[in-house]
Amino acid sequence: MQPRLRAIDIQKQIGGTTLLNGVSLTAHPGEIHVLLGETGSGKSALIKCLAGCWRADAGRMELEGHQGFPRSPKEARARGIRALLQEPTLIPRLSVEENLSLGREGSRWGWLNRGCWRARINELLARFGAQGLDLAAPVATCSRSQRRLIELLRALLDQPRLLLLDAPTEGFSTVHAQSLHEVLIELQKSGVSILYTTKSADECRRWSDTCTVLRDGKSAGTGDIRPMAARDLFRLMTAREPADMYPRSNRERGSVVLSVQNFVFQDGSKGVSFTVRQGEILGLFGLAGSGKTRLFRNLFGLENPCSGEILIQGTDQTLGTPAERWRREMGFLPQAAHEATVLRNRSVAENLLITGLEAVSTRGIIRQHSERFMALDWMEHTDVRAISERQLAGDLSNGSQRCLAAGRLYYHQARLLLLDEPCQGIDLASRVQIYRRMDKAAAGGKGVLIGSSNAQELLALCDTIGVLRDGNLEALRPAREWTEEELRQSASS
Repeated sequence: MQPRLRAIDIQKQIGGTTLLNGVSLTAHPGEIHVLLGETGSGKSALIKCLAGCWRADAGRMELEGHQGFPRSPKEARARGIRALLQEPTLIPRLSVEENLSLGREGSRWGWLNRGCWRARINELLARFGAQGLDLAAPVATCSRSQRRLIELLRALLDQPRLLLLDAPTEGFSTVHAQSLHEVLIELQKSGVSILYTTKSADECRRWSDTCTVLRDGKSAGTGDIRPMAARDLFRLMTAREPADMYPRSNRERGSVVLSVQNFVFQDGSKGVSFTVRQGEILGLFGLAGSGKTRLFRNLFGLENPCSGEILIQGTDQTLGTPAERWRREMGFLPQAAHEATVLRNRSVAENLLITGLEAVSTRGIIRQHSERFMALDWMEHTDVRAISERQLAGDLSNGSQRCLAAGRLYYHQARLLLLDEPCQGIDLASRVQIYRRMDKAAAGGKGVLIGSSNAQELLALCDTIGVLRDGNLEALRPAREWTEEELRQSASS
């Protein structure tokens, strides 16, 4: 069969950083081809080069026998290529329907025909079980998962021959992810070539026909990974020997560091109550729309609850500000999709040490040598991949930015850690570093509250797990009494 896409020895550098250093792959009609790799491996860079967003420095691209990279997204679209990127491309002030039909509007005698795409839009919404999405609502009022779905629908409207999806399930609920899989199978049957990126080996095993593993900007291997053992796949992705992914040190529970009583933060909820002790990791499992992220924002003082009580180390902080929470040694890592977690125009060193400059300064003057030494030490511990400690945080990959934000939190030495989806956007190897930090924090007597939609992650790390649904804490019991299936059923029933 004649390949639809051939990418040969593609190379790309930005600002002295080598993103792609000889990536090659082939995709056939009706094939789901997955790019698997850890953060910084070059997956997103390759998608952007193939979609016409970036110019490759070297290499060749052949699409159905015709050579040449698209010079712009518009040219890529004309050649039958559509891409879903990680960066948002919607216009918040326009409605859902206007964003979906933007650039495709039919017209007659100078008047827009707004209904010409409506049947196709409604058909796609039905496929995803999203008929309740208000087409007239401004995109600014939509949730993150809804926005991600809208961007995907916009890519599918053009009925492309080559569909490029960069982390398509990130931010999706389990239901939407399953609907996406079903739609991709339909597209596959109609002959569409699908190339998408993921950090999840499990997802790759379930969905892909062929997998290309990227490592350090190079193709590390291509084929069917389903027969591969997890340890062999980890070695292929990282070029390192696999270690215990979920460390578990001896922990001794101490005094209560956080007490939440009858906490109501949205209409219709019954009140959330729980405690976090020293030396404990308490997990809150919740799917999209469960209220998990809003709860964490309330706990850190970014929003005020309707009612209830928050005690931090015995002191009432129900209406306290984030600055007061910080002084009470509460640290917060927000969900990456909802908050800026790094200062993009500041260096890696500045981002890591900004909350504790007193350790590297004398009378208000920063000691450059001390700052550099401490930053390099923390970069090694947190798996931040940068050219140097002086590289701007905005030039790092999304995963390295996440590791940087987590590293800053641990450097601050907070006694109580609030972690909302701490491993979102983090590859397998970097997750191990985050898990080790969490375990070390708990073993050292800190209290850790983690919110996650990854059931396996919580079961392996936590001492106690509760389930959030519609702003309510439905269950709270020892982690050993849960199974992954029970968690998902409790969260979705």
